[in-house]
This record gives sequence, structure tokens and C-alpha cells, in this order.
Amino acid sequence: MSVQHPILIPALYTFAGLSIYATIVHLIVLCQGRSSKLLHGLFGGVTAMLTLFIIFHSLALTAADISTFAFGLRGSLATGYLGITILLWFITVFAQKQFSPILVVLSALMLFFSGLNWLSPFSVQFGEIQTLTTLVLPWGETVTRGVGSPSPYLLLGVISIVGSCSYILWAWHTSPPCYGRRAMILATYLYFFIVTGKHRCDCSATGD
Repeated sequence: MSVQHPILIPALYTFAGLSIYATIVHLIVLCQGRSSKLLHGLFGGVTAMLTLFIIFHSLALTAADISTFAFGLRGSLATGYLGITILLWFITVFAQKQFSPILVVLSALMLFFSGLNWLSPFSVQFGEIQTLTTLVLPWGETVTRGVGSPSPYLLLGVISIVGSCSYILWAWHTSPPCYGRRAMILATYLYFFIVTGKHRCDCSATGD
């Protein structure tokens, strides 16, 4: 299987480098004991998970065998769910929202799916992966995708992500005006997680 990735993978690793830099900066601020330590710690956690997500996702996109693809898929989804968990709490603190039962429920679901991804042989996206094929992107680049049966947990996982995104958008919409623009940027940050994972679900699990 010939896979070419002259643009996407270098771009992803460049973005991972920027995320590593952001993680280091925020953790340094956290260790210096400045104000808003909790915010810096949470945001550093988000960027750290994003870095791992990109690394695992790139591994899946360039995989030449099922075991490597499954490992990358499990890792990307596990760190993605964990990153969303931290982002939920960051948004809550940043937008000055009180902790609510829905936040606890969404966080518990995200942590459950993060752990389940590591324990499942093919992640919560696939019940089984029969083979690998290539997906040709609009600009001609090719990446690896899996073909197999969807996991019974897939729908609930997607619903949980949609619920988390809805909570973040609600927190942004109802936050004080001075927080609105920045919170929207952070919601877009989460959108990166969702679009990437959703695209992989649409293209891989259906096996068209």
C-alpha cells in the first residue's frame, strides 16, 4: 500500500510543535506561582493532550499494518477524549461558571471513553478492522484508513462529544462579554478535535 503524505503529516507535526511550546509556557507560568494558576495548568493540560492526539493520529494516518493503525487510533481517541475533559473544566473556570451535574456527567463520560479506547483492541470506533486501504485527499495526498465493522460504543461516543461541544458553546454564549471572544477561540480549538475524529469515523467505519 503506497501512502504519500508530503503536506498533511508535516503540517500536523508543525502544529504539534506549537502545542508543545504552548504546554511548556503555561506549565512554566504554573510553576512560577502566578495568578490564575488553575487556568494555566488546565490549558497546559489541553495543549499537552492535543500534542499527543496529533502524534497518535499521524501514526494512524501513516500506518502500514493493522496493529500500528489500531494503536494510533486508540491513542488518538483516548487522548482526544481526555483533552476534551480538561477543556470542559478549563472553559468552566475561564467563563466563571459554577460546577454543575452536567459538567460532572460529561467529564465522567469523556474519561470512560478515554479508558475504553485503551482497553478495546480497535478503539471505540471499530468492533473489528478487516483491512486497511488508502484515502485520496482532494489535493492528491493519500493517507491510511481502516475498513471494518463499527463498535457498539461508537454512537454513544459521538453523542458524548456533541454534548461536550454544546456545553462549551453554552458556556461561551452565557459568559460575561469580556470572555466571549477568547472563549470562541477555545471552542474552535475543540472543533479541531471533533472535525478530525468525525472525519475519521465517516471515512473509515463505513468502509465505502
